[in-house]
Amino acid sequence: MTVKRVTPEELGAELDGFTQRRLPGQVSKAADRVTLRIAGKCLMLSPVDTGAYRNSWNVSRGEPDETVRSGGGMAAGVSLPPEKGDSWDKAATMRYVNNSIAYARRLEDGWSKQAPSGVGRLAIQGSGEEGILIAMVEGGE
Repeated sequence: MTVKRVTPEELGAELDGFTQRRLPGQVSKAADRVTLRIAGKCLMLSPVDTGAYRNSWNVSRGEPDETVRSGGGMAAGVSLPPEKGDSWDKAATMRYVNNSIAYARRLEDGWSKQAPSGVGRLAIQGSGEEGILIAMVEGGE
């Protein structure tokens, strides 16, 4: 094995290159995994009558996706589109898990006998990621 000797300046430049090229992508992937884990728990905890509430969970980056879907079947799952490039701007982009159906706030406040403790709050608490800032956009009344 050959050992290359480097100066402190060369080592610093190599570490800077690593933190600028590879680390942001790893941070971004980790944030996506946490977001998707919480979204999956929201799906599982969602009370179902028509299925519209469960089907209206959205996951997005940068700004909330306020799409509301009709009922009729269970949501297959949630996903984030692939993100190209690695930069700290992309790694720091806010991720959203939200449900914009009109009665989402009431369900979160315990309106349903199927989910008397809400959904989003429990999904975050049970994720082991309580220290991570998650923005939950509430639906209208």
